[in-house]
Amino acid sequence: MSFLEIVQRGVDSKGSFLCVGLDPDIAKLPEGISKDAAGVFEFLTRIVEATHQYAVVYKPNWAFFSALGIEGHRILIDLIESTRENAPVILDAKVGDIGNTAKAYAKFVFEQMNADAVTLAPYMGGDSIAPFLDYEDRFSFVLGITSNPTASQVEKLKTSGEERVFEAMASIFESEFPQPNWGWVAGATQVEEMKALRSKSPDRWLLIPGVGAQGGSLEESLEASKDTKGRIRGLVNASRSILYASNGSDYAEAAGKAAEDMANQMRKTQE
Repeated sequence: MSFLEIVQRGVDSKGSFLCVGLDPDIAKLPEGISKDAAGVFEFLTRIVEATHQYAVVYKPNWAFFSALGIEGHRILIDLIESTRENAPVILDAKVGDIGNTAKAYAKFVFEQMNADAVTLAPYMGGDSIAPFLDYEDRFSFVLGITSNPTASQVEKLKTSGEERVFEAMASIFESEFPQPNWGWVAGATQVEEMKALRSKSPDRWLLIPGVGAQGGSLEESLEASKDTKGRIRGLVNASRSILYASNGSDYAEAAGKAAEDMANQMRKTQE
């Protein structure tokens, strides 16, 4: 099955669009967890066990594992393998390079790490995403309009054609890449821009960070993600609000409750 087929099956069975971000900050690990790679693996494995009833997909951030050195990469491989038993995995790598380097990254992400999907930085143009789309059963989320405060410094700049950069990029990529196995990253803190992106890319899936600790609106984001048939086509990511719902020994239970609460909010938006 392709990534999108697995995602749709999860949406249908769980009534949820939740993506749980796995961003392990050593300084925030709860009591009783060792502050090393082994502790991170234990922590995240328990988080997945506690939340998989509600999560449609998981998103480990490559940087946090790289910061742990070679052991971080080893536990990331193991975490992806074990997590895929419950839900597909997006490797949040924001890769952006061209030519043989991009091909090497695609091979690393999809063959070595065995991730189901990846995030990509597109500012070197179509060459930076084309090699990833050759993996037809995998998926790529291209940075469109992101949730960080300084996103406007580049993404909202006006082009000579009066489109903003993210809009121009959407127009170009929609024309250049008709394949179904890619979508956009669109931040929940940028709902109006998400709507503008949706007007350029009416039917692609969105990965939506910025709900939870960053304060974006869940309801508005899901509404803005709807495709031309009125179907929600957005995976809403929450990381810190779930991972660190408690810093005590009940951290897994607290994470499960936080994930359940968010999934319930998603179901209410569909009523």
